[in-house]
Amino acid sequence: MAFSLCGGILMIGAKHLVVLFLGIEVLSIPLFVLAGSDKDNISGNEAALKYFLMGAFSSAIFLLGAAFLYGGSAVMTYQEMFLRLSFSEHFGDFPVLMKAGMILVMVGLLFKVSAVPFHFWSPDVYEGSPNRVTSFMAVIVKIAGFVALANFMKAFLPMLEWTSNWLLPISAITILGGNIAAFAQKSFKRMLAYSSISHAGYLLLFTLTSMQDMSVLGIYLLSYGLSTALLFYLFDKYENGEKNGFDIFTGLTFTNRTDTIALIVATLSIAGIPGTIGFIGKYQLFSTAFGPQFWGVMIALLGSIISIGYYFKPFRYAFRTESDTPNQWNWSWGSICTVAISSVILALGLFPYLLSLYF
Repeated sequence: MAFSLCGGILMIGAKHLVVLFLGIEVLSIPLFVLAGSDKDNISGNEAALKYFLMGAFSSAIFLLGAAFLYGGSAVMTYQEMFLRLSFSEHFGDFPVLMKAGMILVMVGLLFKVSAVPFHFWSPDVYEGSPNRVTSFMAVIVKIAGFVALANFMKAFLPMLEWTSNWLLPISAITILGGNIAAFAQKSFKRMLAYSSISHAGYLLLFTLTSMQDMSVLGIYLLSYGLSTALLFYLFDKYENGEKNGFDIFTGLTFTNRTDTIALIVATLSIAGIPGTIGFIGKYQLFSTAFGPQFWGVMIALLGSIISIGYYFKPFRYAFRTESDTPNQWNWSWGSICTVAISSVILALGLFPYLLSLYF
């Protein structure tokens, strides 16, 4: 995980295509191993193989796109590509190699962030991998992937109008496809996988704006990371062998109120309900994209409404009383950490000005 985290840091700081590629590989290769670390789990072996094959496939596409970009611009740094595209904009068109290279590199990155239709590996890999590895993928890989994607897209702002013609439909089908598929899931873990896909669609809307205020991306990723990590922790804690549906939280309100608070707060935040940092993140992202991508925001709002239907499913079971041995408050170290994270989610949601201290 330490090696993988180093790769994520490389991706976030990359200003050169070669550095970005190195970051992707350093991030991904340890995860191929971690996905199959439980050798006795057939689903884990399948997840590792799928992740490896899709990772190799997307890396090949990325490298071909990088070669095209170099062929069309003779440079590989973002700043130099931006200058050349700004110069080409005055002549009314862009080099064909730059267009082809940009599409291929974007496809490689969209595989990493599991946007539709490049998402088909994600639910199986999330479900088959060990829970803690899956939570690492859902949080760290998504954050690193989208910061790298946004930095790359900033170099192609002169081509934003052309890019929107094909990237906006991908964002729309990612939002609707992820939310509708998540609504139909019976496994809590698989639901979180499709939820992660839908959030990729929301974040793609940000890359279709001028991206002048990168703090919008930072706040959204912070809200997504805190909420997702908390939900995966609770799933890992209450999963019991083959029992991995929403019913794992049956009677939680009666048996453990600290975890109930964490479940409620994390769910409200990831659904974008007011009073949480998740609402602040969605509000800022949708406000930023409302002007340039009006229809995209409308679809995103529809997707958010759909998401409430499956995010709130655990509540149907959590408020059932099926235990005769109440343990209303649990102050183990794990519960203390969940309460601390829940407090941060609520504090930043109720007092948004605190975010200005860091973003």
